[in-house]
Amino acid sequence: MTKKVKVLLGILSILPLITAFVVLGLFVYAEFNTQSWSDADLLLFIIAILVANIFYYMSLIIFIINIFKNEKVPKNLQIVWLLLFLFFGYYVFPVYWYLYIWRDKRGGERK
Repeated sequence: MTKKVKVLLGILSILPLITAFVVLGLFVYAEFNTQSWSDADLLLFIIAILVANIFYYMSLIIFIINIFKNEKVPKNLQIVWLLLFLFFGYYVFPVYWYLYIWRDKRGGERK
């Protein structure tokens, strides 16, 4: 895997977490800075939720495929990683990316 692909997967691994914080920030802003939600606030919030979900499911699909195709992932941990992705995806994507994609398992350094 080239370094460029590794970096793109790294960006993809943190995008769901970043967009989740953006959605939370928009919610806090709209909830505490206005008396009621305006149509523009609601539309922006819905779009942010849609974008966050698109990034999450895109990452989920790509990393689930990678679990079973990546030879660095031990066979006995593939199901564990799958369950971690399904239950804690936002937080686990960057950890998996660092351990099995970015880092070269032989020397502990990136390739």
